[in-house]
Amino acid sequence: MHIRKLWLFVLGGIGLVSALFGFENATRPWREYPAFEYNDFPVPPDYQQKTEWAFARLMYPNTTNPNVWGIGFRRFRGYGGDWREGGRGIFWTMDYPRSDRHFSLAIRRLTRLDARSVEQPLNFDEGSQYDWPWLYAVEVGHWELTDEQAYALREYLLRGGFFMCDDFHGTIEWENFLASMRRVFPDRPIVEITPTRFFTSSTTWTSGTRCRERNICGPAPPMSKMA
Repeated sequence: MHIRKLWLFVLGGIGLVSALFGFENATRPWREYPAFEYNDFPVPPDYQQKTEWAFARLMYPNTTNPNVWGIGFRRFRGYGGDWREGGRGIFWTMDYPRSDRHFSLAIRRLTRLDARSVEQPLNFDEGSQYDWPWLYAVEVGHWELTDEQAYALREYLLRGGFFMCDDFHGTIEWENFLASMRRVFPDRPIVEITPTRFFTSSTTWTSGTRCRERNICGPAPPMSKMA
């Protein structure tokens, strides 16, 4: 009798943990946000398809650094608003969603990955980043991560996530990018990537031709062995 009760307790506990795990890791419904430029890009008919890979785009707050708003973007100072809602003047939505879907289309056509046809905007504050192992951020010369978001990005990378970012217009934007990235990895420098170096770790973080080095880069093997 006691053994039967024990098994019922164990099975009930497993069921509860499984339910909580499923709840915590449930994928949020897909949503398209207002964008900096493109607000009439067609949604693919299979956008709700469940796949193995998706293009995740990082949502982040605009910087408050007045030096970053140079001649090229000064005209957008009157736009913006809540960065969590996207829209004109919110820099994480630059080229969104067009570039995301073009990239996803290329992945579907040129690789064997089971890839989703639409992107996944990702807000670290919502805590769903571990559902999306590949993450992209644009215009990071205009970002300003909070301490909590910097910690979340660090944990994401240390747990095996891959982060790609681009778009720096001059040294001012580069330094603004570094201001947040140094809070992500205060103990790790950025080094130049040369044509004879290659990535060997998913915790590498990149920007253009730079990477974070901690015994993760090395001499490139012969081309015949890189397939």
